[in-house]
Amino acid sequence: MSEPAAAVILLYPPPGHEVDPQALQDLETHAAETYDAGVILSPGQMLSGGGATLLIGQWFPYHPDEVMEDLARWIDRVFFNLDWLQLDEVS
Repeated sequence: MSEPAAAVILLYPPPGHEVDPQALQDLETHAAETYDAGVILSPGQMLSGGGATLLIGQWFPYHPDEVMEDLARWIDRVFFNLDWLQLDEVS
């Protein structure tokens, strides 16, 4: 019998967003220490055009909904954009 697949968090960035390396490292540390899980950052985007987080592999005894609730604040910090910065023409 084969070993169950390791728990992995697969992240797809939202369009137009950058990655905060420190926040990604914090997420990786939290995932490893709390769930013995790894994090993979996809270089591409979902076909739907939005960002996504997928849980892959063996997460037992944790329930995926509880994992996603816990990880939400960590994942939110990973991606950012500068849309809030309005650059007006300099007169």
